[in-house]
Amino acid sequence: MAPPRDLAARYQHHLSATRARLDHLLGAMLPSPRIDLRPSPLDDGFRSHARFSVEVRDGRCSVSGTDPVQGTADWRSTVWILPRTGQQLVETIVAHVEATCGRFPARGLDLCLGQGTERAHLVVAVDRGERQSFRSWAEALLEHDERLTGVSVPSQSLVVGEPLVRHRVCGVELRSHPLAFFQTNRHLADPLFAAVRSAADSEPADRVLDLYCGAGVHGLLARAGSTLTGVDADARVVDVARLNATRLGRTARYVRADVASFLAGAVPSSPDLVIANPPRAGCGGAVTTSLGALQPSRVCLVCCSADAHARDLAELGEAGYRVERSTAFDMFPFSPYVECVSELQRR
Repeated sequence: MAPPRDLAARYQHHLSATRARLDHLLGAMLPSPRIDLRPSPLDDGFRSHARFSVEVRDGRCSVSGTDPVQGTADWRSTVWILPRTGQQLVETIVAHVEATCGRFPARGLDLCLGQGTERAHLVVAVDRGERQSFRSWAEALLEHDERLTGVSVPSQSLVVGEPLVRHRVCGVELRSHPLAFFQTNRHLADPLFAAVRSAADSEPADRVLDLYCGAGVHGLLARAGSTLTGVDADARVVDVARLNATRLGRTARYVRADVASFLAGAVPSSPDLVIANPPRAGCGGAVTTSLGALQPSRVCLVCCSADAHARDLAELGEAGYRVERSTAFDMFPFSPYVECVSELQRR
């Protein structure tokens, strides 16, 4: 379960290449010619999520995992990406899978560890045609370790135990949906969320619009905003955002809608602050054009694709915004994706 021996050298090479690419893509748009890149510690695992595939041949079960350095391999050589808690849970889960594969043929496993907690949720891939219910399988697994709080089997519309993943980020308890994205770097999630909160709270803002809001984390962590509106196309995360707002005692309105369509409609009032955290494709021209027309005083733009981020910054620049500061977080070590947070002010 140890990481590759040359991990540190590989990571330094990755960081150098990432920094050069960021400077090339973003340098001309930033107040400083070099972007602030925050590296990820790799000790004791850096991921809070791991995926495994299960294959049964001739009555024997084999489980393989994936890590960003070695690719696909036996699960034992890939779990170094997880903290010790995650490694222990994987051992328990794999033993359960191997002991029961004849009756309960799982095809895949997604382990979701809560940020800042010792709790986890397991998503199990099962063939849609499988007639054997996995309820008793999941109940037996949950009895093995109290740190595993829930099991989902989407193809059977089955949830045993807690349906959501527990997190504690920036001192705040939140929930996320196990089938929706949540930041997976256990070392950098808090610094990333804190950076967005700092950007959001740098000036007073009564009306906050949280686009691509997911579980509502960025908008809810921000202290600004007596009026908070979140928008996301995924009904699952909109429901979780509403739950998080209720748990935190925040008054917020969450809308299930495509962001471009929402902005093209009648937005109730021009916001003081827009937080936008689009997927890897970025906001795109329709959204940046609408933001330019909406004319919020400030925009906090967050994206895990530097290429898409650079394109969106350029389009917002043409719409009358300048970049005040920008920080990058290496949330996905050894991958081409890096999380960028930029604060923009209307000229």
